[in-house]
Amino acid sequence: MKTKAIIMLCLLFGIGLTQLSSQTPPANKNGNGAIVDTRVFDNFYFPVYCDGVLVDVLFGTVFVREVIIWKNGVWIKGNHRYSALDFKSSFSDEVFKVIIIDHCVNTGGANPEGTGILKVNFIGDQGSHYIGNFNYTFPDGSLEIVNTICN
Repeated sequence: MKTKAIIMLCLLFGIGLTQLSSQTPPANKNGNGAIVDTRVFDNFYFPVYCDGVLVDVLFGTVFVREVIIWKNGVWIKGNHRYSALDFKSSFSDEVFKVIIIDHCVNTGGANPEGTGILKVNFIGDQGSHYIGNFNYTFPDGSLEIVNTICN
């Protein structure tokens, strides 16, 4: 289960953390402040595992809103909210509302390193509901599953 969850999160973090490292500190604030940005990712895939078994692969267009907090020219905190109203199931004709929330703290300065919390919530129009809570570290990608609920 951990291996499969790590694969799932690598996809998510690969996008999120790559975007974090490419951001520049706020101008005219001595490198302090916040940057708010929005992004759209087409063909975003998210595998869903329950009790270690692949139960679905959801895909679609996801909208991301990120807030990056900077101090002395280095990002120290990132908050991301991924959302979609029309993620499709690869295994059925079910359509999902998607909410993914990610909070991370950089304790490594200019070399991003730290911890984060990830919460996922997938609500299907035919009754499926998948929820997961995870703790993670970066950049190594270690993951602790806090809990998962599949209905």
